[in-house]
Order: sequence, then C-alpha cells, then structure tokens
Amino acid sequence: GNEWEHGSLKHWRHSADSSRDLTLPSFGPDVAKLAAPLLMQNSFLLSLKIGGETDDIEPFEIDIMETRQQKELDLSHRGLGMTDAIIVAELLRKCTLLTKLDFRGNEIGDEGEREFADIISSDSPDCLPALTCLNGIEASQILDATELEELQEVGFLDRKRAVADLGEHESAFMARLLQKHEGLKSLGGISLKEGVVKWNLRNCLTNWKHKHAALTFIINQAKNCPTLEDLFLRENDLGLKTGRTLGFGLTSLTTLKTLDVYANNLGAEGCAGLCSKLWYATSLQRLVLSSNGIGVEGCAVLAASIRLMPHLAKLFLSNNGIGDQGCSAISAGLRHVTGLELLQLSTNEIGCKGAVALSSALSELTALKEVALSRNHIKSEGSAALAGAFTFHPQLRTVDLGFNLIAEGVSHFIGPVTALTELKQICLDSNNIRSDWDSAKTLYRNAGTNCWVRF
Repeated sequence: GNEWEHGSLKHWRHSADSSRDLTLPSFGPDVAKLAAPLLMQNSFLLSLKIGGETDDIEPFEIDIMETRQQKELDLSHRGLGMTDAIIVAELLRKCTLLTKLDFRGNEIGDEGEREFADIISSDSPDCLPALTCLNGIEASQILDATELEELQEVGFLDRKRAVADLGEHESAFMARLLQKHEGLKSLGGISLKEGVVKWNLRNCLTNWKHKHAALTFIINQAKNCPTLEDLFLRENDLGLKTGRTLGFGLTSLTTLKTLDVYANNLGAEGCAGLCSKLWYATSLQRLVLSSNGIGVEGCAVLAASIRLMPHLAKLFLSNNGIGDQGCSAISAGLRHVTGLELLQLSTNEIGCKGAVALSSALSELTALKEVALSRNHIKSEGSAALAGAFTFHPQLRTVDLGFNLIAEGVSHFIGPVTALTELKQICLDSNNIRSDWDSAKTLYRNAGTNCWVRF
C-alpha cells in the first residue's frame, strides 16, 4: 500500500488503495536486471506502464497475465528504452504460447539487446518455446532453406552486407532455428564432408555480420561428424559473445583433439563462455587461445578448467596481456596438467613475480619439452627461478626467453644447460647479455654442439 514517487529514496507515502504504483527511476542495467525478476515474482503486480522514452510517444500499460496468454505481441515503435527491454524480457520468460513478437523501432541499447538474446537463446522450456516469428523474420524461411542464397533473401549472413540490419537478439533467434535445422548443408561455401578429420575455417567468417548464427551452424555441423579431431577457427574476429556458443558445442565434440581460436577477440567474457564447458572436451590435446586479450580474468577461469583436462599436451596463450597475476593464476591450474609438453606464454607482460610462480608449477610438469616466455619483462630474479626449475626437466628441448630484461641473469643458466641433455635451442637474444659477456660465452660452451644458443 505504499507508493514510491519517481524513485525518491526518502519520500514514501501511505496509500489506502490496494493497488501498488511503483514508478521506477532511470535505473542502470545492473539495477534493472536485479529489479526485473523481483517484479515478475510479485503476485500483487498486475500491469506495467512502459515505453514513452521519446517526447512524441506516450507510455502505455501492459497487462502481465494477459501478455502471458497471448500468441502475438506487437511492441514496435513504442518508445521502449533499455530498462523497459530488460523488464519485458523477464516477462517473456513465462510466455509459452507466444508465436509472434515484434519490437522493432525501439532504442533498447546493447544491454536490452543482450537480455532479449539471452531469453531467446535459453534452453528453458518456458522461454518462448512456440516463437516462430521475430521482428518479421519467419522461422519457415530459414528452416526451409538449403543453401546460403535462400537465407540472403531474409537478410541472413551476407558476406559483404546485411540485407536487414539485424540485432543480437535476431541473430540469436536465427541461431536457435539453426540448431533445429536438418536440411542446411552449406553456408557460403562452408560445409563439412562426412569422414573429415581436420576442418580448417581460418579467416572464413571475418566479413560475416551475424557470426553467432554462422558459428552455430558450424558447431552443429561438427556435432554430426564423429571423426572430427581438429577444428581451426583462427583469425575470424568472433568477438566476446561467441565464446558461450563454442563452449556449448564442446559438450558434443568428444573426439576433438585440437581447438584453435587464435586471434578472435574473445576477451575475458568470451574466454569464460568457452571455459564453462571446456572440460567436456575430454580428448582435447592442443588448445590455442593466443591473441584474444583474455587478461587476468580470462586466465582465472581457464586455470579452473584445465585442471580437469588430463590429456592437454599443448597450450598456447601468447599475447593476452595476462601479466604477473594472470601467470600466477594459470600456473596454479597447470600443476594438474602433468602431461603438458608445450607452454607458450610470450608477449604477456609477465615480470619476475609471474616467472617465480610459474617456476614453482614447472616442478609438476614432468613431460614439458618446450617453453616460450619471450617478449616479457622478466629480469635476473625471474630468470634465476626459471633456470632452477629447468634443472629438473632433462627432457626440455626448447627454451625461449628472448626480448626480456635478463642481462647478467644469463649466468643462472650455465649450470642447468649441462643437465639438459635433450636441449636443442635456447633463445636469450635482446636481453642485454653483453653486460655479462663472460657468462654468456661459458653458457655457449656448456650447451654443447647439439644445442643452438641465440644471444
């Protein structure tokens, strides 16, 4: 019976009226996401007044119970804003009968788009299970198509331009339809032949507008190929939102041995989406995540995932800006990957603290043969810790510490190279080694004739 006047936190007014009027202020997306499910759980709430974000459009009332029973809902050009979109998206979670939805012509922003996309992509049986038409896009147009050219007619996946300017939620709708699509065998020349072991899609999606939907097609094709072992998706600029699509795909790709997503701009969010299901890929031996900007947060979730990947043999994480903190996080996870043979951590802004944390983990990696830490910020202290750890790895073949700040720290490697009987190459170039040239010459002699020493 209390009325909240225009979001004032101070002024509450007692009301004898049994109805409740909650006039929401201009919330940010985080508060709106918190408020939306609470509003929908409020059994006293009968209707919402939304829209009217622009001066020429009046707000309108939407009946909650009536909306949940409708088969068609037209919210186009009603002045919906971001907060409206988040609340309406929450309402749609229980609209099991809705077949047609239209909310074109509204300024709902990226957060609003994302909320609608999440509802449409949801696996919950209550989230729009009957939806067959979204913003004029008919499901039949997609489900009846067998080639890319037919999909172009409805504005889908044109390499050069989109016929329709589709948003993230519309792309999610198409991706959802593609999950049910049995007849589509080719997508702009992208197809998977039966019996294939390696599928190389390097730079194939760079110019595609709706990469989420295209990636869904690719994953679905891969699911139906029990022989697939290597999937290369490098340099496609997939972006933050596609990590989750890749992650869900991994739940079915049990034969996959190589996953290469080099240079796809996944970021921490995309990495988290991928890693949420990464442990399903029980056969995965080679994981390439270099040049994705996953940072410290991405390293933290990756570290938790690789603990459950006993077969992982090669891990590529160069150029991700992980720093000391990220290196420490990934080192903690690597302790459990005892079969790791190759570790690539170049160009990551790793300093002495990260090197010390990594050297501690190296004692557990008894199968390690190659480690790359070039183009970091490792100084003498860090090189001393690493050199000490290398002593216990006689099987090491390649060590790359070029373009660091080791300088006189070169002396720390004189003893270890004698113990590394399998060592074929040690790179210490661009480290100002000339400041301790005598130690460098001694290292060169101790390495022997079978090892290439680069200064």
